[in-house]
Amino acid sequence: MITVYLDWNIITNLADPSYINNIDIQKKLLYIKDKFETRGKDVAIPYSNAHMNDLSKSYKKGERERVEKSLNYLSLLTWDVCIAKYWGEDVPKWHKRSPKEFFETTISLDDLQSKNFTQLTAGIDELVKTGVFDVFKAIPHDIDFGYIIKNYPALANLYPLSQQENNVYAVLHDTFNILELISDDPSLYNELRKMVKESIGIDPHISALNNIVDKLDEFLPNTLLNTSFTELASSNQSNLYYKKSYQDVIVHKFMQLDFLGYNSDKLSDKNKYSNLFNDALHCYYAAYCDVFITNDKKTAKKSKAVYESEGIITQIYSLDEFTSLLQEINKK
Repeated sequence: MITVYLDWNIITNLADPSYINNIDIQKKLLYIKDKFETRGKDVAIPYSNAHMNDLSKSYKKGERERVEKSLNYLSLLTWDVCIAKYWGEDVPKWHKRSPKEFFETTISLDDLQSKNFTQLTAGIDELVKTGVFDVFKAIPHDIDFGYIIKNYPALANLYPLSQQENNVYAVLHDTFNILELISDDPSLYNELRKMVKESIGIDPHISALNNIVDKLDEFLPNTLLNTSFTELASSNQSNLYYKKSYQDVIVHKFMQLDFLGYNSDKLSDKNKYSNLFNDALHCYYAAYCDVFITNDKKTAKKSKAVYESEGIITQIYSLDEFTSLLQEINKK
């Protein structure tokens, strides 16, 4: 059995190649479309909740007809094979599930899933009053804000409570507020990333480096961060209330690579923080498949770096690369 995970950009193009103006690319899409739709049972092409997230963006824009067509094609292409990690489970579950039913569930839970970080922080505040999170208030963060205020005042301004209270909860509280601002204002993420890169002296040509995780593991401990990239991604591996999952590790590594400037996506009103997070989810689910096909070069390079650091053997191809591979195999 060979498992092939397709990025959403590939699925949408396969659904209707006629929209592609480039004749050469259109021919390759038609070739792959035929191969996938007439495949045998030895090839599985799953969809995930990351694909549902991609579709929900069109739904929120009112593109209901487009969503309906996409769900129909997704069912045809995947044979309703789904891979999804559900709450409380350690690994993704492979199972049969109608994309339409999954999408309807996703939309119905949208209000819950889209709670902003202010509400989440407020919820934590309420829990703290009950004493549940007292453990975090008792743990000092030991961050030298005197040094940060002197050298990186803009960064220090983002952590007001942490400067007043030396505990981990204060850092979590400020971080949630930053994430709320980032989700609403893409330019803040871009500026914050630029500021951090300049503050710790990240190589401006970082995107061209090989073995990037190893290089960052060597470099970051000698910077303001004072920790390796791997330790940063795996920090707080578990505590009394939450155990970090493998999904967290994969997603965090992907997101941190972007934040440190490795093949970063420039966020905008059309490409927000949630899009970047969803790209990281695709990286996670593709890690459980043999092949990951995407035409997003930045997603491909970040995913490759994550896979190499985690010993994941998933092969990553662009549509052009995968088409050429199939054509060579068919010649033999």
